[in-house]
Amino acid sequence: MMESEQPMLDLNAHCGGSAGPNAWENPSLTGMHRLPAHSTNIRKLGQTYHDYRESSPEARREHHPTGPQPCVCLDSSTNRADCVPSYEIMGDQCDSSARHEIRSEDGWKFCLFPDPRSIPKSYIMPATSTSDVHFCPKAASVPSNWTMESHKACCGVHDPPRYTNVQMPFDVLYPHVPEENPTGVYRLQFSALPAGWVKSEANGTQVRRRVVLHLGGVESCFFVYLNGQFVGMGKDSRLPSEFDVTNCIHHDIGLGESEMDADVEVNTLTIIVLKWSDGSFLEQQDHWRGMGGIHRSVFLYSTPADAFIEDVFCQAEITNLNHQEICYPPQYTGRLKINAKIGRDSRITGKNIYYNEQIEYESGGIVYRMVFQLYDSDWNPIFDSPIDPAQLAKDAAMEVQLRSNLISFNLEVPGDVLAWSDESPTLYNLRATLRKIDHANDQTSDIHVLNQTIGFRNIEIRDRELLVNGQPVLIKGVNRHDHSRTRGKAIRLVDIQEDLKLMKSFNFNAVRTAHYPNDPYLYELADTLGLYVVDEANIECHGHYDMICREPTFSAALLDRTQRMVERDKNHPCIIGWSLGNEAGYSMAHKMLFAWIKGYDGSRFIQYEGANRPVWGQLPHVYDREDSAQGSDIICPMYPSIEEIIEWSDEIAPRINEWRPMILCEYAHAMGNSSGSLSDYWKVIKQKRGLQGGFIWDWIDQGLRHIELDEASPTSLDLKRDKTKWHNYGGDFGDTPHDANFNINGMVGPDRIPHPAMHEFKKCVQPVDFYLNSGVNGDYKFSMQVHNRRFFSTLDDLTGNWRLLVGGSAMLDGTFVLPEKLLPQTSKGVSLPELTVFLEANDKECDGAEVHLNVWVTQEGRPYCTFSGDRIATEQ
Repeated sequence: MMESEQPMLDLNAHCGGSAGPNAWENPSLTGMHRLPAHSTNIRKLGQTYHDYRESSPEARREHHPTGPQPCVCLDSSTNRADCVPSYEIMGDQCDSSARHEIRSEDGWKFCLFPDPRSIPKSYIMPATSTSDVHFCPKAASVPSNWTMESHKACCGVHDPPRYTNVQMPFDVLYPHVPEENPTGVYRLQFSALPAGWVKSEANGTQVRRRVVLHLGGVESCFFVYLNGQFVGMGKDSRLPSEFDVTNCIHHDIGLGESEMDADVEVNTLTIIVLKWSDGSFLEQQDHWRGMGGIHRSVFLYSTPADAFIEDVFCQAEITNLNHQEICYPPQYTGRLKINAKIGRDSRITGKNIYYNEQIEYESGGIVYRMVFQLYDSDWNPIFDSPIDPAQLAKDAAMEVQLRSNLISFNLEVPGDVLAWSDESPTLYNLRATLRKIDHANDQTSDIHVLNQTIGFRNIEIRDRELLVNGQPVLIKGVNRHDHSRTRGKAIRLVDIQEDLKLMKSFNFNAVRTAHYPNDPYLYELADTLGLYVVDEANIECHGHYDMICREPTFSAALLDRTQRMVERDKNHPCIIGWSLGNEAGYSMAHKMLFAWIKGYDGSRFIQYEGANRPVWGQLPHVYDREDSAQGSDIICPMYPSIEEIIEWSDEIAPRINEWRPMILCEYAHAMGNSSGSLSDYWKVIKQKRGLQGGFIWDWIDQGLRHIELDEASPTSLDLKRDKTKWHNYGGDFGDTPHDANFNINGMVGPDRIPHPAMHEFKKCVQPVDFYLNSGVNGDYKFSMQVHNRRFFSTLDDLTGNWRLLVGGSAMLDGTFVLPEKLLPQTSKGVSLPELTVFLEANDKECDGAEVHLNVWVTQEGRPYCTFSGDRIATEQ
């Protein structure tokens, strides 16, 4: 494909050199030059910048006091609207409103090579002529998986999807991977950045800025080059990586609009992606393996450089759960526990002292401080004025710790707060503002703002119960893989929306991100809709179950994956628990991960199923293992029988004085015509102490759509004209080895149409139960007992409906008012006078006939309602 005399790219050149192990076969090397993980919502950052550009000068001054905070999405134009509603990368026909923004004439280009050593160096060089490099003629798409398209004809490399469960897709022992290791080259050439990206003005103050490249998810190992310079590399396919590219990115010098077509240097971004790496041995999940590519969104954004808000961690607690008077709705009081960090990008001369009570971060005679304000969901401020920790520190009674650029303080929230739960997901907004103070010129300017969505809620494990806001909630959960039948792992935001809305519509209240952190949008939407989340680290070593966890060379990677997950997702109220991964043995490494999370975030539980397995092997659960609590706050077995969980609740847990609840991490394997015992499981869960539900395996059938193109349009990309024949599974692509259809085990099909088991589950866990009370002495004075199975809310938002059927025919419809202010977990009777009158008047017609009363409740304005007239609870 390329001339043999061309110099080849050496990916090891910047990663220790060729004398050592390959960078992609070195478990101790988790990344190079990556910025610390943090909790910024990159999608909202892009949305805010879009809003700024679209707003009037007056609105900019009111809503964006720090000026523009540039952030653009670098996804392909066909995908970009899925991230932010703007087109920041333009072709030749860009409109004048985008003249000062980034433009690309050709978009992303792609070429697939057979291995990482066969890539000519010209592919990373800036402004390379088209004769030096050759790309696939197919339209490249980012995000995407290259395995979803054939590149044999255009690139000479055949790399189809591969499905395995336990076995590895190749026969090379860790940490080495096959030498035939398909490697994709992604290249994007785009215009020089506007001057405002590297230098801006905020309230009359000049601010030097840095530029950051954000890669949302790349499988499985990647190297980044910008304008011929090595930027960095990383592993972990399911978490973002960020790099400071300020020093190697081209920007203009403040050209006016009429000068924008001047000959300024074009930026050349090249991302080299390897299908296999040592990280693949930590990513042995039960799904399509080695789906190489940039499968999540790419962003470029800018922040102040001399000082910027690096991160904010806010824990919003309820302080009076144990002191509540009997009233409804409950009147909660709250507290904020905030830890924040001011970052910098340059060398600073200063005294290295341990104790420094000054929050001032001095740089060139300038002082930087952070202030905070809490807002309700409508952006009404909660505090009378922004909170300055430096002022709080003057009060000896306040819990404030200031260490140069580190800020830590606790603060009571004035008035009452509304709690977050799956039933009432009330959200608040925390705004952190970085102020630049120039004492010499008596000038103060706000230069950087960071918004975080938070929720007040408490998570506690006590007396064999998981308590959310003091209540022993039931976990009605499901395990969820990222999957699209047409896009593989490169799922769209609308796919996530459909998944979570379907879950809520079918009475699920929890999701386990099996077995890796999901796209950040999932947590954002779960915060809003009200879904509990167990966030799981991207660690599974099923084929080497108890081996890799005992390898010291992998310890750094295990910790890196766990820490970066927690750092990214820590502010989401939906996350009630962290998971250390899945099916990866149990060793000192897991205890290290457990201890780190506990020390950093004690507000959530930690789970790990392997903590109750034998020391060696994936043998039956050992519920009395002495060191189990050093790796898991709950008992979370997979696939125990109903008899086993009854025995645990009645005999084992009391005998060993177990204080942890049992929540099944996987059960009811939904493959084929299965899940028939759901009602039996839930009957026991509702009856037995310490049993609090679990997560069904799993959400979606992982079939990939097989398409035969319409003969009239053999190259058409219009899927409406394509003919879907079936969905492929393991082996259908000629992939060997494979595990056939074992990935077809979801509650919904690949097209996200619910299977019958979804309806059974919805009935088993419905939030309202009904019991018919028969008349006395054969009369027709029926009444109905209504039981509220919710934990935090009444039934006042629901409407009751009934239908009488005689001999299978509908005879009468009616409605009824549910008991007003029926408190959670209580019951009350409801009379049905219309039913009584009808039955008395039609006594002869009903005598001897089969008579049924159908009862259901609906909820108007249900934000996640998937079907018209959606019934959330039924009875016959």
